[in-house]
Amino acid sequence: MKIKGRVVVFILGFLGFGAKAQSIEKYWVELDVSKTLVTKQFTIDTLEIESKSIWLNAFTTKLSLEQKNNLLNNDCVLSISPVKTLKYSTQEGKMPSYGDYIVSLNPAYLEKMGLDGTGVLAGVIDAGFVNVDSGDAYKHIISQNRLLGYRDFILDGARSDFFDQQTSGDSHGANVLAYMGGYNPETKQKIGLATGASYYLARTENGDKEHLVEEDDWIEAIEWMHSKGVRVVNTSLGYSEFDDTTENHTTKDMNGRTTKISIAAQKAVEKGMILVCSAGNLGLKPWNIVSAPADAEGVISVGATKKDDFAKEGYSSIGPDFNPYLKPDVSTYSDRGTSYSSPEMAGLVACVLQKYPNLTPKQMKEALSIAGHMNPLPNNYVGYGVPDPEILFAYLAGEVIEQRSVLNLQVARNVAKLRIAKKLEKGIVVFHKIDKTHVIDQIRISNKKIDSEKFKQIAKEGLIKKTYYSKIKKEGANIKIYKQEGVKFSTIVVNNELIEIEWVN
Repeated sequence: MKIKGRVVVFILGFLGFGAKAQSIEKYWVELDVSKTLVTKQFTIDTLEIESKSIWLNAFTTKLSLEQKNNLLNNDCVLSISPVKTLKYSTQEGKMPSYGDYIVSLNPAYLEKMGLDGTGVLAGVIDAGFVNVDSGDAYKHIISQNRLLGYRDFILDGARSDFFDQQTSGDSHGANVLAYMGGYNPETKQKIGLATGASYYLARTENGDKEHLVEEDDWIEAIEWMHSKGVRVVNTSLGYSEFDDTTENHTTKDMNGRTTKISIAAQKAVEKGMILVCSAGNLGLKPWNIVSAPADAEGVISVGATKKDDFAKEGYSSIGPDFNPYLKPDVSTYSDRGTSYSSPEMAGLVACVLQKYPNLTPKQMKEALSIAGHMNPLPNNYVGYGVPDPEILFAYLAGEVIEQRSVLNLQVARNVAKLRIAKKLEKGIVVFHKIDKTHVIDQIRISNKKIDSEKFKQIAKEGLIKKTYYSKIKKEGANIKIYKQEGVKFSTIVVNNELIEIEWVN
């Protein structure tokens, strides 16, 4: 039986298949755990198993119509769902030039603490990892034998050309690895925070196409990494809508317990793995909320912010309003997608694990949340915001962390007039919310002085109806915040201080 390089997996308790399976369609078969288990020891006649999930007690296989009907009639089978196959192309890709994306996470403090992820087993599940074996950004990892393993779960897991181009998007995983643990030997600058970690790499994403089958490959990859003892995994992938629209999820599926990949992600967290996931780049599209597996409650979902004022980047996906928990969990700066804010955060997590290796996923999320610049007023745009490592490590060391003070104002009119007495170090960000956590609009106010002509233009364009700043001074500002329709609360972030307006009219 040819298994294309995959581990041969068989099912306990299946009997009575007399005809050899014909490779007509590929299916995901979920089993009743109370009646049978996925194991490595037993056969189902000549049925070929292509991939399996021990955690979800399921497998993929190609079935003829007759075999599918036979399986459906077997009381061990809970469900059978079609899985689409993929075709691959080979194209040239280019590595981008790297910017200083870790600046918002206070890398100087981590350097002072001597933390770079040394001793931590980290994983990256992504598209291809082109030239990681030879690229300058990864030489410190390769030369120190800290690339411990890699597998391609789309093609042959043992392929010798793992670092070659397979699809046009195969540089994505390499870039993500760089933002997590890369180092530029020419400029002697860190690209990621976890330059001392050891890594496992898994390719599960086809860079040319988007199909549901990639979730199956991801599930196999996370289980493989768990078997290797990996503690922190970054996955800058998200699944919502596909090339074949019949495979699409719905926004209501983003509840952490519907899609296979999110169920598996949650199980990984329950087994002690810390999963860091990109929130997604759908913020300006009709979908606009986080995608799977970032919707799973236990994973650390990461949004993207602006560099100067930590406002949400427009493209960064928001959290849905129907879950009892908040997404994204935290955010950090990236102007090139949450694909790169996520590994920045994963690098910070690896540094934390270096000093506190026994932290549980729940403890890690709590520490990041407490250190976030939006604590104690998180929202579904940026979560708890950008964590400050200095606060984070003080909290983990048992120091008493005073909760950031919040100026609470009740406003009975449709406009709030505020006088900011201190010099504006950054711009002001206003989150208009329909309740305590769900934002419907974000307004940014520059910390630069504006002349009277520019102010007139702002008023003419109608922006005065939203937020109006009458004067930005060298030392402070006078601003007016206008209530918007449906808004009950407005959070104002100024000089890392929080003001919460409750509109009571």
